[in-house]
Amino acid sequence: MEQGAVEYEKANLRDYAALLYWQAQRRPQQRALIVDERAFTYAELWRRVAGMAAMAMALGVRGDVLVAADDFVDQLTAFLALQAVRVRPILLHHGLSAEEVQSILKENGLQGIWHCSREGAPFFEPSGLAERVHEEPDVLGVLSSGSTGTPKVLYRTYRSWAGFFPVQDEVFHVRESTVLFLQGSLSFTGNTNTLLSVLYEGGTVVTSALLRCHLWEALLRRHAVDCIYLVPSKLQLLGQALKEPVATVQTIFTGSQLLTPAMLRRLKTVFPQAEILLYYGASELNYITYAICDDPDRDSRNLGRPFPGIAVEIGADGLIYVTTP
Repeated sequence: MEQGAVEYEKANLRDYAALLYWQAQRRPQQRALIVDERAFTYAELWRRVAGMAAMAMALGVRGDVLVAADDFVDQLTAFLALQAVRVRPILLHHGLSAEEVQSILKENGLQGIWHCSREGAPFFEPSGLAERVHEEPDVLGVLSSGSTGTPKVLYRTYRSWAGFFPVQDEVFHVRESTVLFLQGSLSFTGNTNTLLSVLYEGGTVVTSALLRCHLWEALLRRHAVDCIYLVPSKLQLLGQALKEPVATVQTIFTGSQLLTPAMLRRLKTVFPQAEILLYYGASELNYITYAICDDPDRDSRNLGRPFPGIAVEIGADGLIYVTTP
């Protein structure tokens, strides 16, 4: 199949479960995910998703559903399995109280909670709330990261992310051969979007369940990781922990926080081959601008250039306006 036809197929799938199935048919033995000592090929990951989807269907799960899972693999499996049965998953942040979870359910009109635990089989806890009508073909929701009030659910269509993957993957150098390291919960939109962008290309995601930089380093070296996505605070921890350079890393991209000159110098020492990119974005808008941080003494106020296809302008009222698909 020609590359243009492949891209058209991927861009027009129904959801991310369909994307995983599509990749599993094309590259069943390719490693999709490595979590510490556990590894899953595309075919193995699809079988896990299909099994959980069958459970959700048997239980009659429907509508917009919170996903409560502490394990990274369970988070991803549930996120994809619910989409496979036309349910819109919303991954819960870790550490929320029962009262906060109930508030999210009620204020956003959600139909229940899909619970995943290592102690037993997944189960569904219905809320009894009426299913809402979606005017768009939404396939997932993400929780807003506002610092006050109950988090709101922001819904996304498949194309609102997948349609932009070819653009962001070109900027971040994510491709079929990519082995990318990230760390943290998939309820953090940056992690979810990045993982799905690698899935879109057919690459490999490597992660660790533990906040221990010596384990991260071992994974980087063992799997010849060539791309890293971490927030700056975690990049700083990793940069300080490394005693010897990691030559395989070609790209580091990050956002949500600033990169200090001292941090950039350290990263350039331990990742001598890496291009370091700092992006600005928002859950509501995807990526907006990016800067290549080749000078450690760069002006930290410089947000770089807009991503291709994104328009940024300052209106007569002094506000910044972003036009994005």
